[in-house]
Amino acid sequence: MVAPIYLVVAMASLVDNAVGAWAPSLLIRNFGRDPAQVGVQLGVCMVASLSILPVAAALNSSQLVVVMAAVPLYFALSGVVTACGFGPTSVALASTQIFGAAAGLGPAIAFTAGLGYVLAVAALVLAFTSVNHAKSLKSSDLLL
Repeated sequence: MVAPIYLVVAMASLVDNAVGAWAPSLLIRNFGRDPAQVGVQLGVCMVASLSILPVAAALNSSQLVVVMAAVPLYFALSGVVTACGFGPTSVALASTQIFGAAAGLGPAIAFTAGLGYVLAVAALVLAFTSVNHAKSLKSSDLLL
């Protein structure tokens, strides 16, 4: 019953890493950005990585206001860190096999992200269906 949850997390991770890994190439190829500039501009990842540590520690606070502020800040910083991560080859495969090199990386990144989230939603629907089915089976056992 937890398999769909793992699938959702895996798909979300795939999507995050696909976008994060290929975003620098998108900026370089499609917008003619200098690779060194892109590296420096995305270097905020280092700042986010260091900033996330005290934010994570704030989740252990005994004050509600601190924890409520720390949760969204953690996810925002986590998104920055994830955007700098290494990604799967899904974008490269979609770029070469589906869209062609002339289309650039934008369509391949969007396709990978969209497909990943479609699969994640399908897994959630499957999980909810399984839970409801299990509940109905237990209810019918009580009637017997």
